[in-house]
Amino acid sequence: MEATDLGSRPPERWRKKRRCQEAWKQRHPGAYLEQKRELAHRPEYLAKRRALYAQKQSMPHDLTDQGACNSPSQ
Repeated sequence: MEATDLGSRPPERWRKKRRCQEAWKQRHPGAYLEQKRELAHRPEYLAKRRALYAQKQSMPHDLTDQGACNSPSQ
């Protein structure tokens, strides 16, 4: 098995697997979309999405007070 770090190219085995996955999605668009719908409606996935949304909503909306962006008036 090949060991790779984040900066290197993925091994050929991974690229081949991705090509096969993409080809299957092209050949079976209906089955792929149905699979996506089923996976998206799993309770644990929905709970995770709700938690991420709540976390995002609790963050401050105006980041200019914290120096996150430079205003032209400075």
